[in-house]
Amino acid sequence: MQKGFTLIELVVVAGIIILVSAGGIAGFRSYEGRQKIIQEGRNIKSMLRQVQTSAQAGIQPKPLAIGGCQKKGDNYGLYSKRVTFFPPTRFTIQSVCDDDPSSSVLDDSTSYDLSSGMQYSVTPGGVLFVDFRALSQGIFPEVTLCIYKPSATPVYYKLTLKQSGEIEDVGESSSC
Repeated sequence: MQKGFTLIELVVVAGIIILVSAGGIAGFRSYEGRQKIIQEGRNIKSMLRQVQTSAQAGIQPKPLAIGGCQKKGDNYGLYSKRVTFFPPTRFTIQSVCDDDPSSSVLDDSTSYDLSSGMQYSVTPGGVLFVDFRALSQGIFPEVTLCIYKPSATPVYYKLTLKQSGEIEDVGESSSC
């Protein structure tokens, strides 16, 4: 009587181990990709909260003497902090002095680029910017940002900026 395994038995076991390992690696890569999207969404949310806090406090980037907003009655002139969208990978932040933004955007632009491979879309389409109004006056217009990494099975991370001023973290979603 022989002791041990036949060659066919060893090949079958090796094949099963390879299949299970390949499935585990694919699952881990999918998980890792989702985590990168979630982290990017949380980074954007944090940055938007900083912009919102700055607007609510009426913080101006420059003193009046070197091009800041001029005082108008009880208002120091800061109307909003504006986030301008340049999909799919960039947006900028600027201060707006009054409610006629075409003539009063300060030259204090800060750009934010998404991490490599990440993109975003804005809903509703056609929205070019959002104003975080000064002194807790909310956000206009209401939009949803969808952060994603283009792939065969995209996963989206949604943030909704509500007119009330709330930045709602909708989280992970399979559609935008």
